[in-house]
Amino acid sequence: MTTTSASLRVTIVALSLISAVACQAAAESESAPLARTTPGSAEASIASTPLAETTSPVVASTAAALGRRLSGPIEVRAGNVRMELAPDGRAGWTVPGAVRAATGELVTTTDDSGNDGDGDGGTVVRWLRDGEVTAVARPKGLRGLAPVAVSADGHTVALAEPLPPADSWAKGAIGPSRDRSVVALVDRRGAKRAERWELDGNFHPEAIASYITSPNWPAAVFLIEFVPASAPTHYRVRVLDTTTGEVGLPLNLRSKAEYVDEQMAGVSRNQVLARQRGVLFTLYRSDPLEGAGYSFIHTLGLTNGVWCIDLPAESGLADQRGTIALAPDEEFLYVASADGWIGEISTDVATGLKVGRTVSLGVSATDQPALAVSDESLFLAVNDFVVEVDRATMIEVGRASVAGPLRAIVAAPNGRVVAANPIGLYEFGPGLELQAELRSPAGVTELHPVSPGS
Repeated sequence: MTTTSASLRVTIVALSLISAVACQAAAESESAPLARTTPGSAEASIASTPLAETTSPVVASTAAALGRRLSGPIEVRAGNVRMELAPDGRAGWTVPGAVRAATGELVTTTDDSGNDGDGDGGTVVRWLRDGEVTAVARPKGLRGLAPVAVSADGHTVALAEPLPPADSWAKGAIGPSRDRSVVALVDRRGAKRAERWELDGNFHPEAIASYITSPNWPAAVFLIEFVPASAPTHYRVRVLDTTTGEVGLPLNLRSKAEYVDEQMAGVSRNQVLARQRGVLFTLYRSDPLEGAGYSFIHTLGLTNGVWCIDLPAESGLADQRGTIALAPDEEFLYVASADGWIGEISTDVATGLKVGRTVSLGVSATDQPALAVSDESLFLAVNDFVVEVDRATMIEVGRASVAGPLRAIVAAPNGRVVAANPIGLYEFGPGLELQAELRSPAGVTELHPVSPGS
């Protein structure tokens, strides 16, 4: 197996008391998300600000220490303030509610002020990388829409009306109630084309097609349709043709010769994009209110096609929490349960997309598991320990415990592994030997690798 040489970026979500400066900045971001900008260059960048000036000392020291150890930029979230922290200890503001593209960029939208006198300020769409605004589009007629999905190449973003909170949905529903939906596309290249569609039904964008009908314009948007619209209990995939505006059926991912019209009952848990394959994987489980338990991985090809990977009953994923993660080269997808079951799935569309080798680690947990994949190993974080599994043999080769239930784990390209829980951060070396421990009373709940981009 090859060794990944790309730098690592990590997302930390820290629960803490934020200083008055940070709270003020968060309030400013409601009306002017780019609250701190380089003088004379408001559209070009987000100014660097010493992290100690913008958030609590606890979060600052936690972020700085982790940044030094991983030798790469990280993203810090403290309350509703989000910042990009560079290795030199300086930070730039980003915007809450942004969507992370597979390229590593953040995409965000804000309503324009409409100061040009035309009565429609429209929307400002910004692409950001490492705190710098890399592109801006100002489409009209899209006020109130938020970014939902970004194309695999990072150039085009799908917008939709924000979903209401789940506790406002009808009892037993897997989605919100609505009979009309608005979907839009915005591209950052050239003329910065934008289009908007009003659809009868309960739709939400899932992904953007990788095939085009004209230069720089995707041919389709893949939608999730919630049915029935008023109190959805099932979902199905639909395809919005960006040329005609018509909504049609997806193709079978393998045969490409037949359309698929199937309703599924399930609640999504997490998803990953195999960018090189052009395939989006989403882990689903049955609605607990339905009674009968089952689980599956929904597979959506960005060239148009759907496929369902059924997961075996012994996985425990029908009634246990689970997660999925891709190998660095995207050749394999791994799925894990809180019971310590791990399955390997080839991402090859022609010959794979089914569970192959498996391993059961003999653990039991009620908390959400976390899974990281390196070139050589799998790292499963469950309860208060980390288990390492050799990918070549699918045999456990190491186990280490920490204080408190783990919430997340990431495998760094340099061979180190960092795990997180509400108590702090733990860095492991070869053989899962604990090399460093950083306690944080602020608490750390999420730790995610972020693509370094292309």
